[in-house]
Order: sequence, then structure tokens, then C-alpha cells
Amino acid sequence: MGLILVDLDGTLLPLEAWDPAFYELAATVASRAGVRPEEFWGMVKAFRYLLIWRLSPRAFDWQYVIEAVA
Repeated sequence: MGLILVDLDGTLLPLEAWDPAFYELAATVASRAGVRPEEFWGMVKAFRYLLIWRLSPRAFDWQYVIEAVA
């Protein structure tokens, strides 16, 4: 049995694909912004954790999170 995550836009993503998929996206944005992928991914995760701490549903809107950090 596996866990499937449903994002706010209705997309489905198996749990084991979560970090690799979004890290790859963050790496693409980081290269365009001229920063290291690890640095950008760290900022994305930190901002998302802040939103989770604030109980904001936007923490699960990955487009919003990545655009806000970018």
C-alpha cells in the first residue's frame, strides 16, 4: 500500500516522488535565477514550513510557494 498526495490543483503524486519532482523543478528555477539548486530548494522548504506553521492552505499550492520564493 502506498500513500498518494493530492495537491490543491487536484494533481496526484505518490509520496516517494514528492521531493525529487519538486527538487527538479526548483533546480530549473534556480538555474534561471543564478543560484545553487540546494540554496533555492532550502528557501522553498523554509517558506513552505512557515506557511504550514501559520496553518495556511497555500503551503500545499506548490506553484504559489515556488513563485513566491523566486
